[in-house]
Amino acid sequence: MRYTKQLITVSLLMGLALNSCTNDDNAVSSQQAPTVILFSASPYRLESKAIHTESTMPTDLPIGIYGWGHKLGQTAPLTPRPDLTNQAYTTTDGTAYTSNMDAHFPVASDTVIDFYAYYPYQASLSNSEASYELKDQIDIMYATPILNKGKMDVETDTNGSTATVALTFNHQLSAITIVIKKADDIKEPLILQKVELVNYPSSIRMNIRTGRLTASNTKADYPIPLSAPITITPAEATVSTNYLLWPGEAPTFRFSISDHTYEVHPSQAFIAGKKQKYTFTIQAEDINVGASINPWTEGPEGSGEIGI
Repeated sequence: MRYTKQLITVSLLMGLALNSCTNDDNAVSSQQAPTVILFSASPYRLESKAIHTESTMPTDLPIGIYGWGHKLGQTAPLTPRPDLTNQAYTTTDGTAYTSNMDAHFPVASDTVIDFYAYYPYQASLSNSEASYELKDQIDIMYATPILNKGKMDVETDTNGSTATVALTFNHQLSAITIVIKKADDIKEPLILQKVELVNYPSSIRMNIRTGRLTASNTKADYPIPLSAPITITPAEATVSTNYLLWPGEAPTFRFSISDHTYEVHPSQAFIAGKKQKYTFTIQAEDINVGASINPWTEGPEGSGEIGI
């Protein structure tokens, strides 16, 4: 088979961005006894987001919750709550959460708590950061912080003995779909053997106070799993669907096609909390790579040229 020049073009479809969501809580009267804190949770707009597409939270792994107390109207000093120090909460229905340690609101009405929550829970944190491996394909989520909440600010049961704090979780990774096809005028058979991201992190850390993701310092070529080699035709073939990846700088894709290697560098980066579709087309001419966007909301456009 003779190989002269091949063209890979890429187009990008991006999903709806996550927005923070604020919960309005019902005020109730002050109680004299400590009020047990319960938690409810829901993911934010799952119908347009990453792998987890249910209307409730996953039930396989617990969430982790931190609480810091302080006087109402003051931002410091913050006092860690011993009953809410990276406490694991589990659920059986994906909505209501319980723990083996009861957390309580302070009795004093002028003392409030800031709540931070993340998924999935990790028993051991380093500098308030949880570490995850991308190969595990876990839909990492971070709840919109609930700040300045006292027992008078949340919904309680009829006797005021328990109060529910409603958490809303946001997706932190990018859900990437990759498809590939060839131009109609290419008649020779082409087989996709491997797809990699060049110089890409395999693990990430999330700060549970801010939700900020940080990539590991160690980077290498990161393979996108293929169940089997793919025969490339003029019809689109799906390489991966909603594969969860770190939302960092614009990646470089490396394709192994019929024992030849090609690299493509789209200008558009992976974006946190968005579903993005990359369509790669092989054409028999000079490389002229373009990245266009057909967003569900307004977004940037990017383009680039690569010669091989």
